[in-house]
Amino acid sequence: MKQTLLDEFRDITVHDPLFAAEGLNLDNAFWAIDDLEDITEKLEALDQSVRGQFFFLLHPLKEILHPFRFLRKFLESERARQHFLALPDLDRAKKLIASYYATLHALQKDLYAYRSACLAMQKKTLSRFPRAKAYNFYHHKVPFADFNAAIDMMLDNTRALQKEIDHRKNLLFTPPRRSKRTFSSAGIEQIPQRNLAKKLPGKARQMLHWIEEGWDVTYLLKKRFGTITTELTGPIFYELAQFDEKPATHQFFIYVARDKSATVRFASALLADEFHFLELTENKYNYPADIFTYGPLLKKGINYWFQPATMFYFTPDLTYYPDLMTIF
Repeated sequence: MKQTLLDEFRDITVHDPLFAAEGLNLDNAFWAIDDLEDITEKLEALDQSVRGQFFFLLHPLKEILHPFRFLRKFLESERARQHFLALPDLDRAKKLIASYYATLHALQKDLYAYRSACLAMQKKTLSRFPRAKAYNFYHHKVPFADFNAAIDMMLDNTRALQKEIDHRKNLLFTPPRRSKRTFSSAGIEQIPQRNLAKKLPGKARQMLHWIEEGWDVTYLLKKRFGTITTELTGPIFYELAQFDEKPATHQFFIYVARDKSATVRFASALLADEFHFLELTENKYNYPADIFTYGPLLKKGINYWFQPATMFYFTPDLTYYPDLMTIF
């Protein structure tokens, strides 16, 4: 009977994994998360006002900008899934179930932290602009209510996920006791604020150093792994509709960086048969902050900036990327 239930649990794990990243290099993923968290902490230094420092004290960026707790537990869950599928026994099934619960709770914590920070920011925005009702994302607006509803929907999904994990646990074990520890959103709007104008000492030189490091991927890889070798693989001819609004075949190359053990530590797709540029016309876009960034170019009469087509901000649909990474 136990073996039958274990087989059923394995079948569900294969055909409907709750948390899975088949083919992902988990060691690289953990490294990327560590680096992203380090950069996120440094971003707090960009706002040197006492008000900004106080806000980050209550809402650290590493807890609200990215779901780091969830991402780490997700990767641990994927490792547990791989171990179980390699040898489906009861002990590994227990560890997989435990990883499901840990990942779920991490997701809930990250969502509540994010929701709390969003409500605090809305409150601060309304204190300065009482008629404000939406976030401005370039030339689009997202109402506060819709933004909060989206977060609440994700929280609803975690409750559905909890039921599914409970169901899978019940395939093998007695029903778990409900934990007395619950997550509540009560009181999260009560965010104390300060209005202080005193500035903290500047760290401009240190910030510039961080920026320079952030742009140099090879520097970061060498800092982490030592010797790095790079190569360009291709051409790869791939049909997609990203750049032409209809299916068309384009030529790509893949830039690959490996460590001394030949493990791939970084890979990036490069479009090789077209070049795309951002037109730096002040009245063309409704995001003056970005145009301000390119101010030095505009002053010199340079009205275009090279915009790689394969950068993640270029298009909302990046489904072609996994295919290219698999082909190379």
